[in-house]
Amino acid sequence: MKPFGKIYPLTVSTEDLVIPFNIFLLKELSFVGSCTSTPDSVDKMLDFAAEHGVKPILEEYPMSTEGINTALKKLQEGGMRYRGVLKA
Repeated sequence: MKPFGKIYPLTVSTEDLVIPFNIFLLKELSFVGSCTSTPDSVDKMLDFAAEHGVKPILEEYPMSTEGINTALKKLQEGGMRYRGVLKA
């Protein structure tokens, strides 16, 4: 990531997030968190998705050295168009 870049996580987890703090300091990176919707609107969105069969588009890769290398290469080259998932 270029200096002064910003990271906007697009997922939610109940786990603690661990980040390499020194890199953030040296490159002056920003990590921006926000809740863009209320729990009620998230519930409505999920109900809508379930009712209409809305599903994510995934690019799946095998959970192997070759699969990981293939996924990372595609990601680094900017070719990952959807959500890349390693599948066991």
